[in-house]
Amino acid sequence: MHDVSKAINEAIDQQIQERLAVSLQRLTIYIVTLLVIVILAIYLGVTLQRRVAGVLGNMADDIGRMHEKQRYDRKLSVTGNDELATLANAFNLLMSELNQRQKQLQEQARTDPLTGINNRRQFYRLGEPEVDRSHRYGRPLSLLILDADHFKQVNDTYGHGVGDHILIALATGLEQSLRSSDIPARFGGEEFVVLMPETPSDTANEIAERLRAMVAERIVVTSTGERVSVTISIGVSSLQPEDTDLDQMIKRADRALYRAKEAGRNRVESQLSTD
Repeated sequence: MHDVSKAINEAIDQQIQERLAVSLQRLTIYIVTLLVIVILAIYLGVTLQRRVAGVLGNMADDIGRMHEKQRYDRKLSVTGNDELATLANAFNLLMSELNQRQKQLQEQARTDPLTGINNRRQFYRLGEPEVDRSHRYGRPLSLLILDADHFKQVNDTYGHGVGDHILIALATGLEQSLRSSDIPARFGGEEFVVLMPETPSDTANEIAERLRAMVAERIVVTSTGERVSVTISIGVSSLQPEDTDLDQMIKRADRALYRAKEAGRNRVESQLSTD
C-alpha cells in the first residue's frame, strides 16, 4: 500500500508540475506578447507623433510663407490618405478659392466694371511714374481726353443699354488702336483718357485725329435694329517742364476738350501756350 500511495503521489506531482510548466509557458508567452504589443504601440505612437508634428510643422511653415509673400496660389504638399492629407487637401481647396477671389478683387480694383479697361485709380497709379520718368530722362509725354458728343441725348433716345454698348465699343476701339505702351482708362461717365509715353505733341495730335475719325465711322446697331453713330471730341496736352504731377496735364487737356466742344464737337483741340 505504501508503494502504491507513493506512486500515486508521484504521478499527481508530475501532473501538477506539467500543468505548472504549461501554465508558466503560457504566462511567459502572454507576457512576451503583451510586451511586444506595448513596445510596438509606443514605437507607433512616437513615430506617429513625429510624423504628425513634422507634417503640421511643414504646414505651418508653408502657411507662414504664403502670408509673408501674399501668395495664395501655392499648395500644401502632404501625401497619403490619412486625416492629415484630408486636412491639407481641404486647406488647399480653401486657398484656391481665396486666391481666385483675391484675383477678382484685384481686377475689380484696377478696371472699370463696364468697359474692362483701366479705371481712374489705376490710371493715376500707372501714370504718375511716367511723369517722373519723362522728367528724369527728358522724354516726351502726351495725354488725350476723349468725350462722347451728345451722349445724354443718346441715352434719352435709345436707353442706357445702348449707351453702355457705345461706351464698350469706344473702349474696345481704344485698346485696338493704341500701342501697348499707351495707358487708356475710363475717367468717368462718357469720358476717357489716354496717356502716351514717348509721344511728342504733334504725334499725339495725329493719333487723336485718327481716333476721332475711327469713332465717327463706327455704327452701333441696337437690339431693335436701329443704327446709332456717335462722335467724340478730344483735348490734347503734353508734359511741360513745370508740371509736377499728372493733374496739370489733365487740366490743360480738359480745357482743350472744352474748346473742341465749343467749336462744334467732333474735333481735336490742343493745349495753347497760355494754358
